Amino acid sequence: MERFKLGRNPVQYRRRLHLAKYINRSIVKLPATVPLSLESSLVNPGMLCNGPDPLNPPQIVNGVGCCFWAAALRAAVARKNSAGASMDLTGAWAVASVLAAYSGATGFNLDDPNDTDQGTEPDQGFSYLQNTGIQLQDGIFDKIGVPVAVDPTDFDLVLIAHNLFGGLYVGVQFPGAWENADVWDATNSAIEGGHEIFSLSDVSITPEGVAIDSWGTLRVITPAGLHDFCDQLTVTIDPAFFAPDGKAVNGFDTEALQADLAELQSGA
Repeated sequence: MERFKLGRNPVQYRRRLHLAKYINRSIVKLPATVPLSLESSLVNPGMLCNGPDPLNPPQIVNGVGCCFWAAALRAAVARKNSAGASMDLTGAWAVASVLAAYSGATGFNLDDPNDTDQGTEPDQGFSYLQNTGIQLQDGIFDKIGVPVAVDPTDFDLVLIAHNLFGGLYVGVQFPGAWENADVWDATNSAIEGGHEIFSLSDVSITPEGVAIDSWGTLRVITPAGLHDFCDQLTVTIDPAFFAPDGKAVNGFDTEALQADLAELQSGA
């Protein structure tokens, strides 16, 4: 089987906002779960290709180190398609978008991959997605909201975050045994590199784990898999939460998050 390239660099542990601080668990309840299933329930099934991944670009042997950007584009398209769009990730535009974002954020040059294909550090990627965004099929640049860290060892919080905020950006130190596995669980397999995946909120969460879209294939990562190998788990908070008449989630302290964000941005 073709081996896909891993392209997410190790996390640089800078100061972050942490979701646990803003969630009142006496109010916010766990979402319902369903039995484990690898059957697609996506809004747009075309997002799963179950073959050579269109977002692991074929222009370079074995693809490029842009799994972070493939995850970002999948997340953006999922949001748009859930709102009624019909974007298709199998189109050439999707590969071009991933390569453009990877180039813009890291300096990757398709004409000089040996020297410039160095992968993406998550904070670097999230900063680019906030300020520039990733281009969609309609030409519009989709920008994310505030990235907030989720503790991957707290599976109840993982389920709450997944349910409330439209999905999870999952960064892992990737063991080789996972490459051809449908379920990513505890293993003694050696780490082969870093990988970024998106967990779509349109896909059912299960007591056994959360469904993820990796290399165009539906898989499940278990609580043990998250605990042992996830070193960056992120949700993004929609800017609408901060508007005067913005969204309200009962049990989520938007004001405290906004104050901490202002302090973080000021460098205090």
